[in-house]
Amino acid sequence: MNITTDTKLIGKRESFYKLFSDNNYIIEIPTIQRDYAQGRKSTGEVRELFLQALYDYLEDNIPNRDLDFVYGSNETERGEIKFIPLDGQQRLTTLFLLHWYLANISKEEKRRNFRDIMSHNGKSKFTYLTRPSSAEFMDALVRNEIDFSCLLEGDHGQGNSLSKTIMDKGWYFLSWGYDPTISSMLRMLDAIHAKFNNCAHFYDRLINKDSPIITFLFLDLKKFKLTEDLYIKMNSRGKPLTAFENFKAKFEQHISKLFGDSEKIFTLPPDNRLVSRREYFAYQIDTTWANLFWHYKQLVGRPNTFDEELMNFIRVIIANQYAIDNSEQLEHLRELVKNESATSEITESLSFYKFEGMGSLTVNCVNYLIDGLNALENKGKPIANHLTNTFYFNENDIFEKALKYSLSQPERVMFHAYLRYLIIHKNDTTNLQQWMRVVHNLVENTRVDALAEFIGAIKSIDHLLEHSSDILHYLLEPKNKVEFFSTWQVEEERLKAHLSTSSVWLDVIMKCEEQNFHRGQIAYLFEFSGILEYFNEHKNIKWSVEDDQNFLSAFRYYMERSDALFSILDTKANGHYLLERAILSKGDYLIPATNNRFNFCSSKSVSNYLRDYSWKRLLRVTTDDDSETYKTKRNFVMEVLTDPRFNTKNVETSLMKLVEDLPSDWRANFVRNPGLMDYCGQGFICMTNDGEVELLGQSQLNHYHINMFIYNIYLANIDRMDQFKPFKEMLPIPVKNNEDSSLVTFTDWKFKNKNYCIDITKHVNGFFI
Repeated sequence: MNITTDTKLIGKRESFYKLFSDNNYIIEIPTIQRDYAQGRKSTGEVRELFLQALYDYLEDNIPNRDLDFVYGSNETERGEIKFIPLDGQQRLTTLFLLHWYLANISKEEKRRNFRDIMSHNGKSKFTYLTRPSSAEFMDALVRNEIDFSCLLEGDHGQGNSLSKTIMDKGWYFLSWGYDPTISSMLRMLDAIHAKFNNCAHFYDRLINKDSPIITFLFLDLKKFKLTEDLYIKMNSRGKPLTAFENFKAKFEQHISKLFGDSEKIFTLPPDNRLVSRREYFAYQIDTTWANLFWHYKQLVGRPNTFDEELMNFIRVIIANQYAIDNSEQLEHLRELVKNESATSEITESLSFYKFEGMGSLTVNCVNYLIDGLNALENKGKPIANHLTNTFYFNENDIFEKALKYSLSQPERVMFHAYLRYLIIHKNDTTNLQQWMRVVHNLVENTRVDALAEFIGAIKSIDHLLEHSSDILHYLLEPKNKVEFFSTWQVEEERLKAHLSTSSVWLDVIMKCEEQNFHRGQIAYLFEFSGILEYFNEHKNIKWSVEDDQNFLSAFRYYMERSDALFSILDTKANGHYLLERAILSKGDYLIPATNNRFNFCSSKSVSNYLRDYSWKRLLRVTTDDDSETYKTKRNFVMEVLTDPRFNTKNVETSLMKLVEDLPSDWRANFVRNPGLMDYCGQGFICMTNDGEVELLGQSQLNHYHINMFIYNIYLANIDRMDQFKPFKEMLPIPVKNNEDSSLVTFTDWKFKNKNYCIDITKHVNGFFI
């Protein structure tokens, strides 16, 4: 189904009946095709969907309701014209069975008409070459009739009276039951019987040659160079039927219901004829858009089909639009955004009917989907890369994540911002870089994990899209609101917008933002260099040329030194907490938590590390009640950066010099001994009411913890056991409650059959031994 639009394929509208009555074709399903699948047990929804569409078409009695293209090639053999379908096998087989059924429930003249048109010398003119048994069954089906007034009673709850009657006939061979195509046909006949048993009048509508109700665009590919690649593409959906095939047919009907087919506002090649939304979608999804997704067919699911990838993309669009239009429906939205690739298990629960039941397939959603696919389409190639800088938004990476349905909530928001920009600005990407930069900074530095946060973020971005062509100019005006996102980051972006009127400043700011540690949050550097104070006082940066140079030099100074300092995070150079200890030597920088707990910013294992207990949290510039407290703590970082001994060329060595400065309070123990920090698995300590310091193995006192001074005794003496003879072992003993006291014990000495030990516990004024 993935034929490039360069090959100008124009199909001839035909009905199934006319293929035989007018063209005298014999249709043979070739051996390389799959078995008939629409009657499988696993495709119940596909079966119901397609039969309902056929029923609706026949009931509406409107001519020329197309079932898309049927591709294949003609061959002449012994005077017979054989059509070999390469795509359309499933639809053709179901139409054959429907013709057989409606003829058989009609009068004798209709049954005779069917036999005359559909058979030759007792053999069916529609047949399968995949297995001899399939052809034998179809021959038997057209030769024999069923008396529908004498059907056997079906098995309980099975609805299989027709198939049971057929299998009871003398002409039916029991061995045929092993043929999956025959089993599938029998199940389809039962489904047809359930839906069409009172519709004998549909037969005349079905075989009406002047105004056929059900048609398709019939295409003989003989005149085209049919390559193996083309065949694989056309049959890329493989077997079994996929979620996309399930979704597509019903979705096209839904588009007609939403918009009608009278409004012709889209054009199709090659003659630019005007078509309705439904016709446009049906054509594009099998040609132009299909060519785009063909390049990504190996991301998920089967390697020769892109249906899973395309279905995932559609679901991304549905979910994003639903968050904007139906944000109060949290349960539905939670199911939509759940990160699970659209494989069979997922799509059974997220089918067209589920989407429709949620009310998600709205006018806005359909327009967004069509516009989004058009914006990404790239003339048969993978998506275009509009951004030279991938730090703020990696187009290829995020698009592939969308196709795998593995987007995080922040990535989902950024993808929405990116795609909507392309739609609104018709791929004019002049200001896309700055738009995505601002979006990245806002999203990256705001918590967007919970569902309510995702809704707030995507709605805010949707409102800002109106100003996306010049977002920096929008931010210059304080009265222009930016909803939801962190106020401190919004204010930071306003300051950057003022500075960015200078290309020099813009380049420096972007270089700073792109440092992996910062990821867009750099307000503390504006604070250190005095720029933030000036801006808060004047609400502008209308300073002199000399001031501009001084501020720029100061900013670069702190930027370069900060980059060097934090470059050792998560490296061997900081294996002994040199960075933490150096800053602690300047002052108590620890981030406060509840219940007298404090955090060193030393461990990423704490669940809300990035939000509450990270260096980025410490360096965040806010105007809340704790702003002065945090400013004082940030100044200790600045003292390290400005210390004459700090060397950006040799950070590790210079920090080792800084930790030689021991404070006069409890901090000295940590600065001197990194093992104390190492005990704090999630970076927490607790300051008790009596002035003691407890090292927390995890995050709370109800887990194992030990007194800092007790553990310091252990660490200071563990390598000196030869001085504590006759004791052979020393052990730290932590506790899990507030009643007991942690201790260090010297043990493993036995004298006169008695075991001796020395326990040391901490007391307010010293130690108990």
